[in-house]
Amino acid sequence: MSTAHAAHHLVPKTLDAWVKLLDGIALPVPAVNHGHVRAALNDSRRSLREIAEMMQESPALVLSVMREANHHTHGLTEQAESLEIAINRLGLARTEILLGRLPAKPPEEIPAVYRQLILVSQHATQQANGLFASRLARLWQDIHMGSLLFLSPLWPMALAYPKLLEELELRVIHKGHSSLAVEKELFGVNLLELCLALAEFWRLPIWVTRGY
Repeated sequence: MSTAHAAHHLVPKTLDAWVKLLDGIALPVPAVNHGHVRAALNDSRRSLREIAEMMQESPALVLSVMREANHHTHGLTEQAESLEIAINRLGLARTEILLGRLPAKPPEEIPAVYRQLILVSQHATQQANGLFASRLARLWQDIHMGSLLFLSPLWPMALAYPKLLEELELRVIHKGHSSLAVEKELFGVNLLELCLALAEFWRLPIWVTRGY
């Protein structure tokens, strides 16, 4: 995976180009979370559920594990729709190798726009859990993952092109411009279409893709 700086000067204008670029960006994980999960993976007393719960403190790590698990079984089995299934499918050794490929950074070195999107995703998950977890217990995992990963296609964009997302927010939310027109001008594509294309490329759970 490349860093976000590699293609910063060129803005893709097609879905295929965006998917290729965003798929190649490594998402940073807070160093503290990175260390905790690595220790848990090497602790034989930890269950898969405990490891999965610890991983969910870092949404970028959840996304990376889900992508990796589903990528390597493309066309062979159904998508892993929970983090536990994804970890089990990868195995602890491959999960640790994947963790080692992700940049571990202190919070102050993680770009602000990216951190804000991660916080929005975490807040959406908390809200969904509070509203639906007890009433729709059988669907809790689907609701949880759907909420946590809904904005995930925008996370790498926040690393590569934070100014474009800031410009989108300014013109659409604060100035009331047409979102479709602004998205087309800034990105060359509709953002929902891009999110769907990238989520399908990553083979994310159906509760994520249906949301678009």
